[in-house]
Amino acid sequence: MALPAHEVVARFAAQTLTPSDYLCACLEHISLFNPKVNALTALDAERAVTQASQATQRWKTGTPIGPLDGLPIGVKDLQDTKGLLTTHGSKRGRSNVPTQDLPMVARRRVPSFWPRRMFPNWARVATAAIRYGGPRATRSIPT
Repeated sequence: MALPAHEVVARFAAQTLTPSDYLCACLEHISLFNPKVNALTALDAERAVTQASQATQRWKTGTPIGPLDGLPIGVKDLQDTKGLLTTHGSKRGRSNVPTQDLPMVARRRVPSFWPRRMFPNWARVATAAIRYGGPRATRSIPT
């Protein structure tokens, strides 16, 4: 289900789509394509399911916490995320599981917070340079 964020939250508000159903579709998509593109280093599906269920209840009662409540996000592997593998794009980071979130990640855990620009433009290039010795094109697949 490839939809822009504004349409997803509009459907949440109209109650034609729930955060739980949307997350289920996202997780299905991830399970189909991540083995081919290896885009995710870590996934906390259990926590996401719990949070989506809570957001679904809030949208049903008309009390979402902010306009993007229930919208799943991905955090760049350059950002420390408590309890999840964070490699910083390096083979040396393959066992790095931070004990605390980077401040921008901690703020995003509050559903009402959403920065205008979550990641620097250079993050993809920096990750590619670290892993492969120079920038390379990312692989994309049709949706």
